[in-house]
Amino acid sequence: MYEDFKRFVGERQAPELPEHRRIDSDKVRITCSRRNGDISVLFRARGGDLEYAVRRLIDLVHEVYQVFLRDGLYYEYMIETFEVDRDQLS
Repeated sequence: MYEDFKRFVGERQAPELPEHRRIDSDKVRITCSRRNGDISVLFRARGGDLEYAVRRLIDLVHEVYQVFLRDGLYYEYMIETFEVDRDQLS
């Protein structure tokens, strides 16, 4: 899961993504790490644009739940770990 997650996060900076969905690597440096089974994501604002970094971090968290977990290989993990009611998902 960690390798897939790192790949997913890296893809959020791909130039192929529309600008409104892409995290500009000139403005934010993203580092993923794993320790004791937990995954961390570090966002480091470049050039002092904290507002941009925070907005993109929120966007990333949203995409993790809506794309990486929900639509990907980890749907069952999301259901079990976050005790999501399947009937509430649309």
